[in-house]
Amino acid sequence: IMEPLNHRNISKFTLNSSSSNWASDSPVEIKKESFLEKKIYESEIAKEKITNGALKFGGINFLVFSIIGLIIQVPEFFIAGAIFLGISFLVILVNALFDDTIILKAGLSGEQILRDKLRSILSSNHKVIYNYPTPYGDIDALVVGPAGVFVLEAKNHNGYITVDENGWQRQKVGQMGTVYDASIGNPEKQVKRNVWFISNLLKQKGINVWVDYFVVFTNPEVKLEVKNGNKRIIHIDELDKVFSNLTKLDNQTIDNVFKALNS
Repeated sequence: IMEPLNHRNISKFTLNSSSSNWASDSPVEIKKESFLEKKIYESEIAKEKITNGALKFGGINFLVFSIIGLIIQVPEFFIAGAIFLGISFLVILVNALFDDTIILKAGLSGEQILRDKLRSILSSNHKVIYNYPTPYGDIDALVVGPAGVFVLEAKNHNGYITVDENGWQRQKVGQMGTVYDASIGNPEKQVKRNVWFISNLLKQKGINVWVDYFVVFTNPEVKLEVKNGNKRIIHIDELDKVFSNLTKLDNQTIDNVFKALNS
């Protein structure tokens, strides 16, 4: 079971500089509590309680009915006890097979892929805050560096995703080869709200900088086609281009923004 995280506490990552996937001068990183990690942990605790409760229910009833049956010499009580025990094991089996965290774990995997990518392409003059909390949901990665301030939203969807003047569409292929529509919503909505939040937060602290955003698809099996010219919707393989722009922020501004976001 995942270890619980102190609510909204900040903890520095322990960086493994020997990893071949990381830049030799890795960015400064801060990680806050992940909403997905919290929900997965809560779900696993709930499943554990169900399992323990079912064992207790089945065990006690089996014991009670068995003792009564033994005392009064009625075999039906043994059968009733066995039925209760069987019901409890059935509950445990269903509880083990049903995983309501599959989507959450997929999202968490996408966040990790994004973190690994950023570590491989960003240098020490970049600062990154992961899972930055806002009223509109966590920001997967908030990057501050010479190229500017960026809100990054990781999406680990698979399938065929198109973005055009009609909005977002997602299609998947079933096991029998049937193509069907799958949900995706509009990932840009939350990101834009978070951009507005961060921009206003910085302005309130006397820092007037442009805050940009990107929706980053992390799944290697996704087919992404952006038909409306929106350059802020990208695959993770394109992420390095985002931070190769001309310098917009000097080191002092980068430090000021980073301190403001963590004060």
